[in-house]
Amino acid sequence: MAVTRSLNRARSRGFTLVELIMVLMILGVLAATIAPKFVDFSTSARHSAIDAFAASLSSASQMAKTSQVLGNLGAGTAAAMTYVTVEGQPVYLQFGYPTITSIATATAFDANLFLSVASTNTNTVTWRITSATTPTLCAAQYTQAAAAGASPLVVSTSTGC
Repeated sequence: MAVTRSLNRARSRGFTLVELIMVLMILGVLAATIAPKFVDFSTSARHSAIDAFAASLSSASQMAKTSQVLGNLGAGTAAAMTYVTVEGQPVYLQFGYPTITSIATATAFDANLFLSVASTNTNTVTWRITSATTPTLCAAQYTQAAAAGASPLVVSTSTGC
């Protein structure tokens, strides 16, 4: 009897090779299912970045408008623009809001880090994330105020990020 007990204790001290292989297989299956969810954060990062930049454009235009009103400055027109100073830089206003040439200064944001100015026309400037899957669908657009009493339009498109 004493011999049998010592043999049972010796056998129950570790895992068998089959048990170890099964545990490794289960871990492998879990890793294969979970890993793809953690691998591609770049899409959601670009999505968040373009939305954050659009929010920055909107906030900067509202802050410039507030500075203009509190400073009792003229609203500025297409013919005679006024400006407010943001971090030592002039931000030119048209109808109380930043122009397309000044909005990047108003954000105090280095758009060159991941954005590029895609297009500028008379009233609109568009920034895109060039590393996006479809850069034209991963963009932020600022359209300056077109008339007195009108607000600028900020649009964010992130379906192609």
